[in-house]
Amino acid sequence: MMIGTLYIKIRLHGITSLKAKRRISSSLKQKLKNKFNLAVAEIGSENSLDHLEIAMVTLANDKLRVEEILNKALQMVEAVSADDLQEVKIEVF
Repeated sequence: MMIGTLYIKIRLHGITSLKAKRRISSSLKQKLKNKFNLAVAEIGSENSLDHLEIAMVTLANDKLRVEEILNKALQMVEAVSADDLQEVKIEVF
């Protein structure tokens, strides 16, 4: 059994309240959960208005499947906010 994690840090523009940030975060997390069946959480800097940190976890029987799922999730996030990605980390254990 292989476990994979994906960490993404996104720079946010024009956010003036935590409520607006939470709306963006919740929408993105729900889309990732529904489409890829990932465990998704907002981590670190919950009270920051200028960036969003999201971590995702999945598991599968082989490493290639884990990498495929995480890369597709990353592509979906890049399609929404490619210019705003500050940091991306993928790890498979």
